[in-house]
Amino acid sequence: GTIQNWSISKDAKYVAIEFSPSSNDRHTIKIFDVTKRKFLRDTITDERYPFFQSWEIDSSGFWYIRGEPGHVSKEEKYYKHIYYHIIGQPIDQDKLFF
Repeated sequence: GTIQNWSISKDAKYVAIEFSPSSNDRHTIKIFDVTKRKFLRDTITDERYPFFQSWEIDSSGFWYIRGEPGHVSKEEKYYKHIYYHIIGQPIDQDKLFF
């Protein structure tokens, strides 16, 4: 796999790491807690082609882009929406932002 992108939160508490396990256009986003020195359960898997965008100013969450399933073309990676994830909450509770 390859690391595609990484972003440190404003307070340097977390690092978002976007990587491709298969070195292709499918990425996974994982959050590393610097203080605890471990990855959190907050993982956006590669099924929807996610891309990390930006941390919340207080590091409580982040925005990311992901493709939407069910599009008639079956090319979810081209039909993106912006979501907001709160650290510690289940991914299925992420809010559609735009």
